[in-house]
Amino acid sequence: MSRNALFTAGIILLVLSLFLPWFTLTISNDYMVRDNLYEDGKKIDSEWSGYEKYYLDHNNDGTTEDTTKNGETDSQYYGNYSYYRESMETNGDIDSLPGFLYSIYKIIFVVIALSFIVVAFEAFSSNDDLQSMKLGITLLLTVIILVFITGVKESYLADKGDPVMVASENSNEYVNMTSPIGFNKITLNDTFTQYYELTNFSYEKIVLTIPNYNNTWDGSWFSIRAGPGPDDLEWDSEYNSSTKQYYVWFLKSETNNSDDYDPNRGGTGIMIDISDLSETEDSSYIIQNRILQGMINNAETSFSVFSEPSEQSESKMSIEMRDYGATDGFYDWSWNGNWDTIVQGTTTYEAVEGDFNVVFNWYPSVGFFVTIISLLSFLGSIFREYF
Repeated sequence: MSRNALFTAGIILLVLSLFLPWFTLTISNDYMVRDNLYEDGKKIDSEWSGYEKYYLDHNNDGTTEDTTKNGETDSQYYGNYSYYRESMETNGDIDSLPGFLYSIYKIIFVVIALSFIVVAFEAFSSNDDLQSMKLGITLLLTVIILVFITGVKESYLADKGDPVMVASENSNEYVNMTSPIGFNKITLNDTFTQYYELTNFSYEKIVLTIPNYNNTWDGSWFSIRAGPGPDDLEWDSEYNSSTKQYYVWFLKSETNNSDDYDPNRGGTGIMIDISDLSETEDSSYIIQNRILQGMINNAETSFSVFSEPSEQSESKMSIEMRDYGATDGFYDWSWNGNWDTIVQGTTTYEAVEGDFNVVFNWYPSVGFFVTIISLLSFLGSIFREYF
């Protein structure tokens, strides 16, 4: 290849470098969570990768997120461009690294202009007459490359304000940018929640005081909601209710059509027939037993019911949820009885923490290396006869 061809190739490569990134920083991490942060939820693997590509006149930031669940991967990409000239015209200022690169951008244009002048002059004069000018262009490009190598790190850190790229909160590990080229992998310990684990619970228990026959009326009722089943529990809620609800109602009059007295509350009805009773000293005890039997005979109920000792004339019974967690319990009524929540249902969850595995990588990029090849082409055009 002739000297002129080498010099021309150097110009083409230098122009090409304007369209390629000169400095790149990439970050990637991977982690796993459970679906909806439940311990028994499906495993969800997530990978996140991002980059910052710095061109001489603009930068390009982008991220890609890949989420894999049940063998299917959903991928999303986000990116944007920021041009330094527009930033200066809009905001009136520019960050250190963009300003540093934009200065190189302008000088590269000067080098390209001078190179075209040399090519034009070569058509009218001898090559020897232009050797000093070619040497000057080569030296100027060499200075640009050296300035970039020595200044890109400081410019980036001037914007960031700290050489620490990332640090693990619970260990003494960190990643520093100590040179223009770096690669490191770090585990950020206990930095996010993978799922919540049930660590403690209690069953809700209510004690009812049963009124006697005289203080009970046709169609009187009380409603109760069962404790939450495993599918109803929510780690992010102190209150976990169930969709299962029941209403206990009383039929006091003799009638062939009990539906006339059914209050038709939401849920499953449990009728307690007391139409055969009258005002007696033990009517409260009899009604209590019939409530117990009615709830026991209902196979779908989610309660345990027991007779409770009472020092009063009115009998007492307890209802304990078979599923743990806070409930609505005894939440709606039209009835003369009393109730007391002896044990409040609770659930206690603790976060199970996971780790981010983070990979950092920063380096002079394609545009910079194309410029080096351009410099070698310029050198070859000057000293070709020595090779």
